[in-house]
Amino acid sequence: MGRLPSVTLERDEGEGKYVQIRGLEPRLASVTIDGVNVPSPQSDVRQIKLDIIPANLVDSVEINKTLSANQDGDAVAGSVNLVTKTQGEQATLYLNGVGGYTPIVGGRSLYELDGTVGKRFGTSKRLGVIFGGSYDWNGRGIDDVEPAPSVIQCSPGNGGCNENFDPGTATNVAVYPTEDLREYRYYRTRYGFTGALDYKLGAISGVYVRFLYSHFDNFGDRWVYSPEINTFETPTQGSTDGDTAFGAQIRRPVEVIGSLVAGGKHAWNRWLLAYDVSVARASSEDNGYSSAKFGNPND
Repeated sequence: MGRLPSVTLERDEGEGKYVQIRGLEPRLASVTIDGVNVPSPQSDVRQIKLDIIPANLVDSVEINKTLSANQDGDAVAGSVNLVTKTQGEQATLYLNGVGGYTPIVGGRSLYELDGTVGKRFGTSKRLGVIFGGSYDWNGRGIDDVEPAPSVIQCSPGNGGCNENFDPGTATNVAVYPTEDLREYRYYRTRYGFTGALDYKLGAISGVYVRFLYSHFDNFGDRWVYSPEINTFETPTQGSTDGDTAFGAQIRRPVEVIGSLVAGGKHAWNRWLLAYDVSVARASSEDNGYSSAKFGNPND
């Protein structure tokens, strides 16, 4: 989706999470699965976290940058519809496996397994069945330094920044009084299932049932050390009154999205009847979210 014109993605650790259409914020776009409105798994936002859903469960994505007359008027930016897989005339067999490794923070790995199988049955191939599943584990790691620039005033000459300070002659100097030494370790597990059952009653007429279920364990740990210079002797030399802080955080949210839709189409000469009934569910559970902070060992 991020490659489409006028469409951008808000990413979380490199993975697409929210969709922005025509520069408008994500909450102003609607997200549906097979045309079914899906609730947000987060209680305090309207937009849907799409990184919960494995990409290989989706057959295609339909984006409307402006709503048409047959769509609900529930979005200003546009709509995003995830279309799940349906069985075609030919039998389907798809298997995929991906693996990777990076030596950062002691070694992190990732792997992904996907599969889809489907077929049409009967002499007229009226009955179609398809089922797919996906599982991936992503052990991301981040080890970085984040300096925080600031500005101080220092008088010229040998007085430095603390002695003989004269606001009238002091100049602004860029310094780095603090920085974060950060390490993140993520344990992201994502899996899901999708399936469809349809029966053709004619060239246009038919009935169908489709479902999608996705589960996302968005786990991660974070450690942050923050040494700080409180005062400066010179723009490049700190005094001995600095301090430091340390923070640790454990994150264990579990997020789920699911939808089920059943419907059909019936054609009689000049008349066409189309109908469907659907149910969708989303949830986010906090199975452990704790943090600790330590600070201010002076000098």
